[in-house]
Amino acid sequence: RNYDLAGELLAAAIEDSTATGGVVGDSLLATSYRKGQAMAAGAASLEDFIAGEGYQPRPDGAGGFALVNCPFHRLSDGHPDVVCAMNGSFLQGAAAACGEPEERVAPNSVPGQCCARITPP
Repeated sequence: RNYDLAGELLAAAIEDSTATGGVVGDSLLATSYRKGQAMAAGAASLEDFIAGEGYQPRPDGAGGFALVNCPFHRLSDGHPDVVCAMNGSFLQGAAAACGEPEERVAPNSVPGQCCARITPP
């Protein structure tokens, strides 16, 4: 689990929103995207990056990956809309940093898995 990252993203979004007068949700998406880009910069691949962040990617048989672990599980149980949007933006930023289209990050509704999945290229 990576609750430190979630806390950092949420706090940075609140700070940004307070400083700019912007909408907190918009700040959270932008902050999460930038953090994903920064953290994944230099990663060998998107799969390697997400594995290192604890998502436990598993091939889906079609060229994509199911993310069988949610690093923000307890938070997403109580606040799925906020946490899953944050997570999706974080993963899109990571995908962009790894040279992958952001659109490869897609919603996932399989119980017990992350709210996102990585679709085939």
